[in-house]
Amino acid sequence: MTTRVEGTTGITTRRKVTSAALWAVQIVAGLGLLASGVLKLAGAAPMVELFDAIGAGQWLRYVTGALEVIGATAMLTRRFAGYGGLLLVGVLVGAVLAELLFLGGVWVRPLPLLVATAVVAWGRRDSIRIGGYRS
Repeated sequence: MTTRVEGTTGITTRRKVTSAALWAVQIVAGLGLLASGVLKLAGAAPMVELFDAIGAGQWLRYVTGALEVIGATAMLTRRFAGYGGLLLVGVLVGAVLAELLFLGGVWVRPLPLLVATAVVAWGRRDSIRIGGYRS
């Protein structure tokens, strides 16, 4: 005799679709931020000019590039995606502030990536442990 559980198929399908959509956001945002971080670390002329305009020195370009590479790499892995999303939210909040305060106010440029990384951080919040406890 087989028993049939009613109503679980819709939930399972919804979880699969949500997980697939979240992976798509992780991959697109992760690859974009990985490329951006590599360009910063490589010293691409537009990146050097951008950080010259901020006026904090090129050390900030290196730190930002390293954080973007680390966060994007983490976001592309299952285990560390939530941590990568959190790290990149912080980096991109800094980017929005830099745009507002130092670069003429075109703050909407980093906004889509900020939203995407916040979605990843929220969507993968179950994998984040802070102080030994899961969030």
